[in-house]
Amino acid sequence: MTPMLLTIIADDRPGIVEAVADVISTHQGNWLESQLANLAGKFAGIVRIELPEDQVTALSTALAELHSKGIKVSIDEGNQRVQGGQARVKITVTGSDRPGIVREITALLARQQVNVLSMNTQCELAPMSNDHLFVATVQVVLPDSMDEHDLAETLEGISTDLMVDTDVLAKL
Repeated sequence: MTPMLLTIIADDRPGIVEAVADVISTHQGNWLESQLANLAGKFAGIVRIELPEDQVTALSTALAELHSKGIKVSIDEGNQRVQGGQARVKITVTGSDRPGIVREITALLARQQVNVLSMNTQCELAPMSNDHLFVATVQVVLPDSMDEHDLAETLEGISTDLMVDTDVLAKL
């Protein structure tokens, strides 16, 4: 079986996922895992599949034909790496919203050799003050030299108004 990673983007509407799933199924592919989202009227997704080697060219052609329906699919046939590290941790960061907060958080994570697996961010109104709060939920893999308490302490050092909660999801 040949592993592939698909990246999908389109103007959001019903039927996008079905169209991609139909092409994959038609070419004897197996949909293994995915992350799909709608943001600002756009649909975006990343899908990991595998399929018989003799179907790769035909699948690539069929996915390219989806462009005529407004669905852009990019294909990566690269090798898949197993993620190493000490632990998989879910981090929730809450603080006052300001320009540059995502850069500050991700720069710190990169300097500490923390690998970001997924990140969801949003801004919401604080219940009492109506100030804008930034909330990020991030799943990461920690390097062997760090635990979740070290990570929380390091992130809280960015600003006095940041609150960080951690939850160990798995020891790797």
